[in-house]
Amino acid sequence: MTPNFLVRRDDALLAEVDLEIYTLSGLLKVTHKFTDRCFVHLKYRSERTVEVRFAAKNAEMSLETIAGEFCNELLDQRLREIVGRESEPVRNLLLAHALSGTDLTRFAKRRSQPATINKKHLPPEHDVRAQSSV
Repeated sequence: MTPNFLVRRDDALLAEVDLEIYTLSGLLKVTHKFTDRCFVHLKYRSERTVEVRFAAKNAEMSLETIAGEFCNELLDQRLREIVGRESEPVRNLLLAHALSGTDLTRFAKRRSQPATINKKHLPPEHDVRAQSSV
């Protein structure tokens, strides 16, 4: 049985991808993953719609299964793009840290401790050593 989001035409199975939902780069990545299992052809139907045509490489293949897995992988790819965009600031911070050679854990510990006064920079009247020698 062919799912209702797929259309059988001749010896191929067709699906339409809405570029309002999925990105073209995501579609291309997913398409490439399936080229070892079937023949895949992309064709613009409109400015925002791409037709995906699946054709079997051999008679034993279930195009319905492949096309269903393709649609699931397309959704996975879209979610990876969203998570990647949301986590970009953290990835950039970790990358900057890795390349900087600084110890952020030591810096964080220093920041969490109360501030201390460097006595070298105090005027003599505040220096305990100077008062004890008088």
